[in-house]
Amino acid sequence: MLTCLIVVLSIAVIVLVITRNNIKEKRGTQNTMFSLLNGVLLFLGLSLFFLLMFAMTITAESLCEEYIKENIQEYEQENAVLEDELTIALNDYLKSKGREMYVDSKDILHIIKLYPELMKDNEIYLKVNLYEANVNCLKQFKLIDFDKNKWLLYFGP
Repeated sequence: MLTCLIVVLSIAVIVLVITRNNIKEKRGTQNTMFSLLNGVLLFLGLSLFFLLMFAMTITAESLCEEYIKENIQEYEQENAVLEDELTIALNDYLKSKGREMYVDSKDILHIIKLYPELMKDNEIYLKVNLYEANVNCLKQFKLIDFDKNKWLLYFGP
C-alpha cells in the first residue's frame, strides 16, 4: 500500500510539473484551463488505475490463500487414506509371515521400508511414493507465510 501510494504521488508530482510548464509556455486562458484539466484528469485516471491494481492484488492473494488451504486439506485426507491402506497391507503381510504387531500410522513408512519383499509389490511401492510426494508438497505449502505476505502487500517491502 505504501509503495503504491509513493508511486501515485510521484506520478502526481510529475504530472503537475509538466502541466505547470505547459501553462507557463502557452499563457492563453483556454489553453491554460485545458492543460490544467488534462493534468487533473490524468492524475485521477492514474490514481484509479493503481487503486484497481491494488484491489486485484489483494483479491488474488486471498483466493490463492484459500486455494492453498484447500490443497493442504486434500493432501492430508489423501495421506490418511494411504496410511490406512498401507497399515492394512503391512498387517496382512505380517499375518502371512506368522507375526503380529501394532503399527502406528505415523511409523508405517519406516516399517514398510524394513521389509524389502513388501516394497517389491508394485501397488505398495506406488502408494509409498505417492505418500512421500504428498508429504513433500505439504511441507512446501506449509512453508508459505500468509501473514508475512499480507504484511508486505499492505505496507510494502
